[in-house]
Amino acid sequence: MTNKDYIMNYKILIGIVTAIIMVLTIILITTNHSKVTTKFYSDTNIEGAVELHKVSDSPLNEVEEVFHDKDNSTEQELPKLMLVVDNSNPEPGDIVNFTAQFLSNEAGVTNEELTRAIAESGAIAGLRLWSEEGINEFDKTYPYQWSISLPMRSSGIDEFQTSTLFGSEIITSNIVQMLVELEMSLLNQIYFSPGEEMLLLVGNSTMMNVVGRFSDGYERNITKEYGTIYSENIVIDNFSIISGDSPSINISEEGMVTALQQGVAEVVATNNGVTNVRRITVVDN
Repeated sequence: MTNKDYIMNYKILIGIVTAIIMVLTIILITTNHSKVTTKFYSDTNIEGAVELHKVSDSPLNEVEEVFHDKDNSTEQELPKLMLVVDNSNPEPGDIVNFTAQFLSNEAGVTNEELTRAIAESGAIAGLRLWSEEGINEFDKTYPYQWSISLPMRSSGIDEFQTSTLFGSEIITSNIVQMLVELEMSLLNQIYFSPGEEMLLLVGNSTMMNVVGRFSDGYERNITKEYGTIYSENIVIDNFSIISGDSPSINISEEGMVTALQQGVAEVVATNNGVTNVRRITVVDN
């Protein structure tokens, strides 16, 4: 056998050994990865979404973050947000605390753990707490919590939600309703705002605005939620007043007045033995 033949056989042998090593390396990597990671949350329906994994033999705070973009991904449900409040019936001046978490549907993974993992992954910039009455607070760090101090003039119902942008989708939580409790025995006086006379066109409706003055010195809206009772007076010739249902207006239990026909009537508001009236003149269009 010539030197040339030896060299050729040596190169073939080296090639075979290299191929065997590459195959064994691929098998080893694939096997190890399948053993150490268990998917507990993923969203593959959003471009550039985040797939989170937990290491089976490690605590959840060692969660690894894997960004991916799969063209042929199957549609999966976005994580759900839950908002809770520690006191849904506070009094004026109280501090109420809100907490928001993502809901885990994986056994062994708590809501707190999932929320922290999503926060640490950078999948969201934070959570925004907002309400119908104008609360608008943004928390960009975990845990997502807000403390709201209620003004002493607070009253009525407010509805709160939290939301965030997850990929290209907006996730919104459940609605939390909060009713401020008032001590109605402290009510000294009620009045209509603005003013105790108003003009209303036939067919139009308007909501009464009833304000109570309390012995603690504060004025609070008591239009709907605090037991204010509404009734009507019939006004004859703009002078004589008779208690009863007026043909000119109709008022609902919540304080909504509807003008029925031309004439003059009064709306009577009563709460805790305190009464006031508003005269309404109805005119044609």
